[in-house]
Amino acid sequence: MARTLKIDKSAKLVTIELDNNELKGILDSVDLMIKEQKRKLLETIPSNETDRKQLEVYDALREVIRKAWDSTI
Repeated sequence: MARTLKIDKSAKLVTIELDNNELKGILDSVDLMIKEQKRKLLETIPSNETDRKQLEVYDALREVIRKAWDSTI
C-alpha cells in the first residue's frame, strides 16, 4: 500500500512510497488513459486543442513513471 512520506503544502508537493506492483499498476492505468484519449481524438475529427494537450500530459506522465519503473527492475 502506498505510504505518504512527506507533504510540503507551500510547494504543493507530495512524496509517496510505492512498491513495484503499485508502480506497475499506475503505469498500466496511465497506458489505458492514453489509449482512451487516442480513441477519443480519432472519434472527434477534427479534434480540439484541449484533447491533444491532455494526451501530451498523459504521455509525459507515462515517461516519468516509466523511468521510475525502469530504475527499480
